[in-house]
Amino acid sequence: MKYILVLLTILAISTQFSQAQESYVVMNSGDTVFGKFGMYQAKSITFTPKDGQRMKYLAQDIKSAYNGKKSLKYIQINNINDENGEPILLQSLTSGPIYVVEFVSRNVGPMASYGTGGPGIGINVSKTTEVFAITADGNPTYLFSKDILGRQIKRNHENLLKLLDSNPEIAKEIQSADKKMLKSKEIIQLIERFNTNQSK
Repeated sequence: MKYILVLLTILAISTQFSQAQESYVVMNSGDTVFGKFGMYQAKSITFTPKDGQRMKYLAQDIKSAYNGKKSLKYIQINNINDENGEPILLQSLTSGPIYVVEFVSRNVGPMASYGTGGPGIGINVSKTTEVFAITADGNPTYLFSKDILGRQIKRNHENLLKLLDSNPEIAKEIQSADKKMLKSKEIIQLIERFNTNQSK
């Protein structure tokens, strides 16, 4: 009898773990599709529903997606680098309800170059990463930017404070750090703390 109880407990834990690791897609309609996560691209993902064939879901039709195998969540957002604001899916750095995503933009332009043949014109390629918070309304709030080496080059503490001011303790920390630059990791940790408190 004791052996049976232990076995049932193990099976229950295994089932719960399996469900926690399960991949899913949340459609704009509110329907949730469970299955196997395939290939991720900013504008689409491939996904195999349970008891179904592999399908390609467009970002414009998806509210969010979760890759259970890799524990990665993706959020739909309008692409700020696209003049038409075409929806894309970006990986979230936090658990929500406030999600943090990164936009990577590459700037290509001319640069002066010097070689054995004298001065000339070369190509300069630079990468800037802009980090935004996404709230329930789906609108992005700018937080900070990083250069190609991952160094923070800009930030907006005012936006961060407005985002988290309903938590007095976190708001006080942001205000006390206003004269210095909060590190990228610190900003994400503050948002994750806020998320955790919201879920209690």
